[in-house]
Amino acid sequence: MARAPASPASSKARRKPAATTTRSRKPVAPKTAASEAPDKPPAIIATPRRVSLPSLESGATLLRKVVLNAIFLIAVLLFFAMMVNQFVHEQVVIEPIAVPKALVEQGLGPEVVAGRLWDGLRDAQLRARTAKASLSAIPDSQRIQFTVPEVGLSLDTIVRQTRQFFNLHQARISGEIVCADAACTPDGMQLRLRVLKGSNEILDLRAIGGSDQRGYFTEAAIAVLAVLDPFVAAAAQADRYPVRAATLARRLVRQHHPDAKWAQNLLGNLATNAGNLEGAIEAYRAALVIDPDFPIALANLGRALRQAGDLDGARAAYDALQRVEPGTATLLEGRAELLLAEGKTDEAVAMFEQAAAADPASAHYFARIGQIEDGRGDGEAAQAWYRRSLQVDPAYALAVEPVFMALVGAGELQEGEALLGAAARYRPGEADMQGLHGVALSLLGRKDEALAAFDRALAIEPDDFDLLYQAANLLQDLDRYPESITRLERAIALRPYDPAARFAKGSALLLIGDNAGARTDLERVLELDTSGTQYENLAIGFLDILDGLDAANAKAEEKAVVP
Repeated sequence: MARAPASPASSKARRKPAATTTRSRKPVAPKTAASEAPDKPPAIIATPRRVSLPSLESGATLLRKVVLNAIFLIAVLLFFAMMVNQFVHEQVVIEPIAVPKALVEQGLGPEVVAGRLWDGLRDAQLRARTAKASLSAIPDSQRIQFTVPEVGLSLDTIVRQTRQFFNLHQARISGEIVCADAACTPDGMQLRLRVLKGSNEILDLRAIGGSDQRGYFTEAAIAVLAVLDPFVAAAAQADRYPVRAATLARRLVRQHHPDAKWAQNLLGNLATNAGNLEGAIEAYRAALVIDPDFPIALANLGRALRQAGDLDGARAAYDALQRVEPGTATLLEGRAELLLAEGKTDEAVAMFEQAAAADPASAHYFARIGQIEDGRGDGEAAQAWYRRSLQVDPAYALAVEPVFMALVGAGELQEGEALLGAAARYRPGEADMQGLHGVALSLLGRKDEALAAFDRALAIEPDDFDLLYQAANLLQDLDRYPESITRLERAIALRPYDPAARFAKGSALLLIGDNAGARTDLERVLELDTSGTQYENLAIGFLDILDGLDAANAKAEEKAVVP
């Protein structure tokens, strides 16, 4: 039901009268957009904060906590990085080798002997000449030890305990030099090594005797590598003991060792060195069955096929290498040799120059161009390329020897000796270069200096027949016959069927008056050299002299007996 509107009278009765005020009303300004905006809060005026000792202490405490936490975080990260590195890149630790007192008095303490074994491992790896990564070893005395202060806990201990927990033992080499008797002479000293890696392998080396210490420890290192890295041990023996190296390589192949492809490649190299190209091709292909993208085997297969006359097969091998490693110096060299076999000499030279640009640190490619120019009869161009090769490597044999021979042919012996002297100083650890320098000094008549050069070479390669033979001849020229005979005896032990060293020893014995010993050696020369060479003819002449001397001595004795 609708409500009736209020009457005007009643509304007037309810209206309150307006309150009176004495304050005058201000005129109201018209509203604008600015006046409608909300009022801004009053600006806060920052009062300078006073620096006090409590505030400084609080800030320093906070900063110290931040720094310590950051250092702790970095230490934890470094620790885990070191742990991962220890498991991924394992180092073989060489512990100090116990030695008898006699060696300690000579300066060969336990740490020194461990260092010599370390050097031997390096020499063995260099002798292997392989691109495969080998083990990393370090003497225990050379390791950096991290120890937590005031606790005595080292990170090395933590790593070792962690390895033991996961049964992942670190390889360690220990041992001692044992004596056969109380006198403990070098002939009775023997190195015994223990290779610890899960199991314990004991290696008994031969007696030290009078052998060269560097060669002895290199031999010991090869024995260690036969346990820890057998492929490198086989490769290190490939030049001197190819049969032994081949036996070790075949064993790796039969065992399906992780390095089986490297072993097959080594068997191919050994077959190539022996002139058995069919066996080399078979071994390289066997390596590629294991790893079809093995670049070294592809390059070697291409070379072997080219040498065997299968140019199409060589080209296919290089095409496969192009897919695996495009544009490498090895590939360019292989294609250059292939072009040379096809009679495209100029293109081959251009390809060798590309290989030199791809590998600017190698002197081989310039020297190879020099050989090509020599083959074409351009000696001047060949010498220019050889000398360009020597600018990269002053001791590169393929360039040094032809330049030296050219200087000798031109009668410039002094310049030739300077060339070889610079090469020998550039490669002080290369026996061949020291020996070549000795030859140059000998041609100049500087016998003492030549002998010193051969002695340096023999210090590097003490069992090199040619070095021993030439050094012995120099000793005879210097009238040092006993020393010459000693070296010739060593050379004869290395090559018992070579008549050269036997004749040199017989002539030396004759010159010092040992006619009986000289006759024995000279007669042995006649047994060894039956082809009518110079040694047989010289031995016959010397034996005739001995017959005359013996006859004269017999007549003198008869006259002395007759009254």
